[in-house]
Amino acid sequence: MPPTYSYHAFLSHSVDDKIGIATELDAALKEKGLKIWYSSRDLSVGDSITERINSGLKQCRFGIVIISPSFLDKFWGPYELTMLLNKTEGEKKILPILYNISKDELAVRAPMIADIFAIEARHGIPYVVEKLYHVIQEANILIKEKPSKSKTPGLIAVGALLLTAVLALSYFYFGRQQHLSDNLIQQTIEKRISELQQVADAEKERLIHTVGSKEVEATAIKKLFTDFQNAHSHYRNEYELNSGLQSIHSRKNVERIAAIDLESISPLNDYNLTTPIIFGFESSTASANRQEKYAYYNTQPITYTITSSDHEEQQHTVTVTYKNPIRLIQTTLIFPSKSQDTKRHQMIITAVPVSETYSFSFNEKDWQMTKIE
Repeated sequence: MPPTYSYHAFLSHSVDDKIGIATELDAALKEKGLKIWYSSRDLSVGDSITERINSGLKQCRFGIVIISPSFLDKFWGPYELTMLLNKTEGEKKILPILYNISKDELAVRAPMIADIFAIEARHGIPYVVEKLYHVIQEANILIKEKPSKSKTPGLIAVGALLLTAVLALSYFYFGRQQHLSDNLIQQTIEKRISELQQVADAEKERLIHTVGSKEVEATAIKKLFTDFQNAHSHYRNEYELNSGLQSIHSRKNVERIAAIDLESISPLNDYNLTTPIIFGFESSTASANRQEKYAYYNTQPITYTITSSDHEEQQHTVTVTYKNPIRLIQTTLIFPSKSQDTKRHQMIITAVPVSETYSFSFNEKDWQMTKIE
């Protein structure tokens, strides 16, 4: 007997792709008679995307995942996406769709998954639907039917309609203005991440075009840093964190806000960055002391998880934790010219704090974000 599921498939996508493809694809699949678990309806802000997709897999035979530049930027690193696409439970299977991204571009953005078999959305929705429908129909899936409801006597039906009307009016007058949409929360967080990324990108462009830096191999910077460590002298460390909202100084404050042990990261471990781009600068001869500068740019996107969401009257707070928060690390090494000199290690980190709380307020007509702390 064929397996029984609540849905034929679930549909997962970035919120930016909802209008462009996801909603239309969901409707077209339903016209074919398929029952779809659609993340636009069923995924709430604060849910772990991995957990929700795993939950969807328990109710569905197939998982349809729309892979786009936005999807890769906002939710998945290549490793996590590889794990998802390789995920099988019995006969369950993920069906990827490439949207606004070619296989060649995917090979650059996420080489670990470049060889996946995927349907390309550039052929149009009808083509994608036919391909999906063919695969799903071949699986011969049985869908659980909801138990039928007995007919309600007329008087009870009228009462139910009146009660529904009262509740709807109550919501309109008393509850509507209190609802903070999930989309607004998500857009606010993603705008914050995007603005910090723009700060890092602008600084990277400045380093390339104004300062005259160039990409170098990690081994060269590791040797440079080792030479600095081996220079016998008193030393001084100076740290600064640029969060895009404020500049934070001193090792104690930077470590507390960034949640990192500054002494544990260095060029020797690539500052714990997975695939950084490394820039080197020509040695400075402006002073008697030798100065060397370099920068590490993080190519992995920031991702986030909403860890708490609290509502009280016309106030709402959302606490977010970030993964891959560091965007750029710029380091200056000032070598001692003689043993009695002080060598200096200066580090400027562009990063979002490991955790932030967003506060929203309702001001008669709509919700607005009032502060991030």
